[in-house]
Amino acid sequence: MMTERQKKFRESYVNQISPFYNGLLHIGVMYVAGITAIYYCASQLNNPTWAWLTIIPVAIAGNFVEWAMHKYVMHRQIDVFALRAIYDRHTRQHHQYFTDTDYTIDTVKEHRIVFFPWRVLIVLGVAGTIL
Repeated sequence: MMTERQKKFRESYVNQISPFYNGLLHIGVMYVAGITAIYYCASQLNNPTWAWLTIIPVAIAGNFVEWAMHKYVMHRQIDVFALRAIYDRHTRQHHQYFTDTDYTIDTVKEHRIVFFPWRVLIVLGVAGTIL
């Protein structure tokens, strides 16, 4: 059951979303960027015999990185600007908007609280390239 506080937060959050925001476009951009990156990386492989064997360990390592980011950055307030912004967006907004008893998405505008902002896609892409 949704509390009155959560109802007010959800209403306030949705009302603050720009009228230009398009949830379907947001999803589309994320998918196109991801598929394009995968295609580009795969097209750079020359005779990728053993290289295909790295897919599974890299996927597993990626899951551990995501888990660690979620546990140690998104759920702990760290007094560094970018990390604090991630914490605020995830814990203070996402977990206030969705709870273990109410996690429905009622409108396309609500994709704004579900998916990472486009800036995060760029940061993750740059970080992944550097690492």
